Amino acid sequence: MILKELLADIEKLRGLELESIRKGSEIRIDEVDWKRQRVIVHSLANDTIKSRPFDEFDKILVALNTQTAVHVDSALRGSGSSRNQPETILANLPYVEWFYYKKRKHLILLESSSHDYGELKKVGPIKASQLVDKLTSEELLPSSTDPTQVVVISGEVAAHAETLAQISGIPAKSLGQGVYEYSMPTSKVLLISNTSLSDDIKPGTYLVLDREPKQITGTKIQIAQDYYSVYEHGGLCAMYKYGN
Repeated sequence: MILKELLADIEKLRGLELESIRKGSEIRIDEVDWKRQRVIVHSLANDTIKSRPFDEFDKILVALNTQTAVHVDSALRGSGSSRNQPETILANLPYVEWFYYKKRKHLILLESSSHDYGELKKVGPIKASQLVDKLTSEELLPSSTDPTQVVVISGEVAAHAETLAQISGIPAKSLGQGVYEYSMPTSKVLLISNTSLSDDIKPGTYLVLDREPKQITGTKIQIAQDYYSVYEHGGLCAMYKYGN
């Protein structure tokens, strides 16, 4: 699923009273503002209006596309306020269900609808137990100690995140805003939103070099906690990690 499809479905919730997983935080979507890239949300509990950026839903969608289950606060990395609102909106979509893992609410993305728009559905006990076992086993997987070999800079992170997860069979790990890591037994791939970088860096697939080129000068950028030089020469896109 891509962001445009998700937002079109969110628009179908407009005007409905949306029940929250945490009782007492019911909301209503007043508008999906495509021009300003905002979802206008009316809190029914305290009669206030809040504008949620599309970017929030993009971050959560990337996680839903690539991870077994998603804790919304973790996907948003603590950014923004009233973070139960995007959780409530997504949980009211017919192909999203919720359950508890380690006493925290998690969402899962289904391949088909299991309930109507504007309704919540909790994952059944058998499936929830299977999800808990899978999440627990994923936490025990060792991280790769090998260096990053490829960096993918994308203007469509949600779609490319889903593709990379399908190819690698590995759920994405968020390293920061717009930065995701796929850690395989012998290599790592980074997926980065181009909106988190300067306009000078073009979307594309970048080979990570093990030594710094001497004949051309790269553009310096920061990705998560690391620093890279970026090179584009003769159609080749490459990076060199030079420090942290």
